[in-house]
Amino acid sequence: RETEAFWAMQADLVAHYPDEYVAIYQGQVVDHDPDITHLEQRVAERLGEATVLIAPVTDAPRRDLSTVSFRLESGSVS
Repeated sequence: RETEAFWAMQADLVAHYPDEYVAIYQGQVVDHDPDITHLEQRVAERLGEATVLIAPVTDAPRRDLSTVSFRLESGSVS
C-alpha cells in the first residue's frame, strides 16, 4: 500500500522534497528529511513499530523489484 502511494505521488514528491527521504504511512507523507538517520529516528519515536515506507525522492523512473524466498528443511542439505 505504501509503495503504491509513493509511486502515485512521485511527481508531487519530486516537486516538494527533491533529494530528500520521505516517510509514508497509511498512504500519506508523515515526515521528510535529507538525512535518513534523522528521519528514521523521528518516525520510530512517533510511530513505533508501525510499517512505514522510507524512500529517497528522485525523478528516476519506477522500477519494480521482486523478492525470492525459500525455506530450508532439516535434513534436506547434504
